[in-house]
Amino acid sequence: MEESQRNNWLLTGLLYLDTTKPNLISRYDLVDTPLNRLTEADLRPDRSMIDKVNALMF
Repeated sequence: MEESQRNNWLLTGLLYLDTTKPNLISRYDLVDTPLNRLTEADLRPDRSMIDKVNALMF
């Protein structure tokens, strides 16, 4: 599907959706708001979280 979108191809056929499996939003705990609508404050992690990540890396 991604390749067809990149190449502006029209897909035909059937797609099977397994509604018993979690969707991407719930699987990855994503927010309901589209990312391009989030503010800088929404996207910036708390300073304590940055410190924890840095401590794990260095």
